Amino acid sequence: KIHRELLLNKQKWAVPADNEIAVTAGRLKDAHLSLTNGQQQLSLTTAADSSNTPAIHIKLQQLNLSSLTSIMATDSALAGGIVNGNATISNWEQSPLVDAALQIDSLRVMQALLGDLSLKAANSSANDYTVDLTLKGDSNNIRLQGAYHNKSDQPLDFKLQLQPLYLPSLEPLAGSYVKQLTGDVQGDLTIGGSVDKPRILGT
Repeated sequence: KIHRELLLNKQKWAVPADNEIAVTAGRLKDAHLSLTNGQQQLSLTTAADSSNTPAIHIKLQQLNLSSLTSIMATDSALAGGIVNGNATISNWEQSPLVDAALQIDSLRVMQALLGDLSLKAANSSANDYTVDLTLKGDSNNIRLQGAYHNKSDQPLDFKLQLQPLYLPSLEPLAGSYVKQLTGDVQGDLTIGGSVDKPRILGT
């Protein structure tokens, strides 16, 4: 059990009295954990499924992204936005299957406002992953759809739509390498091949 009041990054998070994480012989058997700070909530629970291990459910509600990034890095300005999402991980001891959806409103990276990000990711088998990612707002309208086939010689199978990509939003990410970017980029691309040798086609 976790103490009913938890301090994370100098912020107090409330923990319900019935919180519990049960581990038997080094294996997770049961979990019921919820952390709240105002409207922010992070929960982790388990439920029985068809495998020998329980499915793990993770839920994020109104989380301030800068609070999470400041736990992992000293710079709280690294990324910001409001995060909502959920994920289910099943059969995780043998061949994990993931079904996740994430929404980040007013995403900010290195002080650059990028828009609202939406991500859906899943794998129906151990070797095939599907992704649907959109970024809209602050002059950006980007969508990446497709799949990654882990066992294939050419695992990348994606389509990227830039309608458009606003170049000034990339400037803070480039550090001192690029300055005074202007304009935008529009086009439809297909991304194939492998990570080492990607094949990108389009206009």
